[in-house]
Amino acid sequence: MSTRCEQKLPYELASRLRLLAATFVNTLSRCKAEEELRATEFKYRTVAEFAHDWEYWEEPGGLLQYVAPACECITGYQAHELEDTPSLLNDIVLPEDQASWARHHQVCHAEKKFGHLQFRIRRRDGQVVWLDHVCRPVLGPEGEYLGVRASNRDSTDQKQAEAERQSHQDEMAHVSRLSTMGEMASGMAHELNQPLTALISYCGTAIKLAESIPSLPEGYLDILHRATSQAHRAGDVIRHLREFVSKSGHDLQTIALDDLTR
Repeated sequence: MSTRCEQKLPYELASRLRLLAATFVNTLSRCKAEEELRATEFKYRTVAEFAHDWEYWEEPGGLLQYVAPACECITGYQAHELEDTPSLLNDIVLPEDQASWARHHQVCHAEKKFGHLQFRIRRRDGQVVWLDHVCRPVLGPEGEYLGVRASNRDSTDQKQAEAERQSHQDEMAHVSRLSTMGEMASGMAHELNQPLTALISYCGTAIKLAESIPSLPEGYLDILHRATSQAHRAGDVIRHLREFVSKSGHDLQTIALDDLTR
């Protein structure tokens, strides 16, 4: 009897020791796996939460699985506000860009492919911000569709720089057109000045001939004098035009406001 107990005791002890060793090994493996998981989670969370761009993961039904804290810097809203109220993502889009945003949103979910869009949102403080938005589908281990992961970058400064550059280009084009018009005006003034000079000469000759005729109709000389005066006036206009478009300096003169008004 005692011999059987002595044989049984080492066998049970060995079994328990093996079970204990297996449990210890499993515990070590689990602890190591959990430590690696925490390290991986910390690494990717650090990248996501300290990124300058606003990242989010939207499920097919419209729920936001994840919203990066950077959304507060760009939108003024905290991450949990968008997670609790996913419709807020559409509400902050400017009315002028709502149609293009809705079309992009629908196509990305329906076709499950990469998408890109630039649109404007209104921050919580009322400021309008341009977003450079890109998104791509999220697929599970077996290829099942899990929604889209989007990245939004504040491109307001870039848009303002582009607008300023375009304005500068438009201004330069306007200056170029003015320069071309100035050259054309100078050429036209030169061409018109010759026939006007001839017209004034013809009017002067006609006046001299008319003064030698005793039986002129009444008002005939007055008409000739008026025509001469208008020809001189046209010559003055052309002269001023040529002076205006010339590259030479301008002389300052005192003028009577009454004469200028007339």
